[in-house]
Formats: sequence, structure tokens, C-alpha cells
Amino acid sequence: MNELTLEYLKKNHGSIDHAGPGIVGVSMQPGESYHFYTAEAPRLIDDLHSHSRSYKSTVIRGEIKNHIYEIRGIDPTGGKLLVNTDCMLLCGHGGCAAHRVVKRFLNVVKVSEHITKEGETYGLAFSDFHKFELLSAGPVITHMFHTDMMQPETQIIVDESYLTNKCCPPEVSEEVLWRMVESCLPQKEVPFEYEVIDGKIMGW
Repeated sequence: MNELTLEYLKKNHGSIDHAGPGIVGVSMQPGESYHFYTAEAPRLIDDLHSHSRSYKSTVIRGEIKNHIYEIRGIDPTGGKLLVNTDCMLLCGHGGCAAHRVVKRFLNVVKVSEHITKEGETYGLAFSDFHKFELLSAGPVITHMFHTDMMQPETQIIVDESYLTNKCCPPEVSEEVLWRMVESCLPQKEVPFEYEVIDGKIMGW
């Protein structure tokens, strides 16, 4: 953890992106990334989602809970959709998401939940649907290693209203993304605040 400074990340990163559930992902070497979660970060979506890759993630700061769900057939009264989407829905760089409804009227069941504390590791298969919950009062940082791509598109489970409410996510500048990361680092502990102005997330 001593080397995980803003300077180290900026010097060694490959890319930095904002994901909808309030995450900043900093990719390092291929297959490795750090994720920074803060309750103060813009939270654009709150969907059940799978991943394009399987991964293992170690919590190096804070504590989280994963809520795991399964699709168990069809429920004619259910309003859940299975949607294929590209990553533009999840990132904060603007542009409407390309998406395709795969199934409707899903019976979606929560099957388990798992708490991962600081220093512990959890893993998810690419096909697992989950939501995460921040349990610690402060920010959460995870260190992830993932496989090669297992499916070309992220899949999400959403309500029917998604079809009318989907829109272009606000644009997030790289400067603001690094500000979010800085707010999570224990060496800094600087507050992060933001507002959306003309479709852009402005942070300070």
C-alpha cells in the first residue's frame, strides 16, 4: 500500500475511466487494475451487471458486500430486462449507449451475499450478476486481476423504465477522475465534491 500514491498511479497507469456505479478504474499492466469507490463520486447507474471478464479482487482499503443474483426463468408479471450493452453506458465520457434487449419478464432471484473485508479477496465469474455495497464509512480501494475477455458485451438487468430513461452519461474529464482517486487515497484524504454543468461533471 505504501507505493499506491497518486504519483505512482499516474506514472504507471495505462488508462483511467469512470464507471457508472461510482467507480474510477485505473488500469495498470494488462489484466491488472485498481478500483476506487467513494460515496461522494457520481453514481450514474445502480444496475445488476455481469462482466466481460472473470476476475479476482482484493480489498486493500475499506469493506464491501457483493449481492449475487441469478435469472431463474420467466415471470410474466416481472418488469426486468436482460440487456447487452457496450461500455459506453458505464463510462463517463459521453455518447449514448449501444444496447440490445435480449430477454424480457425475467424472474431475478438474489441467491447470496458476501462481505469482503480489508485484506481479503473475492472472485466473480464473468457470467455472475451482482451489485456491490460499500460498508465502510470511508472510501474503498480494490486491486483486481482479470482474465482475457470472455464475452464481448457487458450484460445488465434493468427495469422496463431503462428503455426510456437511458441517456448519455455526463462527461468526466481526466482531471476530475484523478481528483476522485486522490480523494480515496489515505495519504491525501481530500474531500471530493461535484456538480453536473452542461452535461459535464465538474469536481473540486
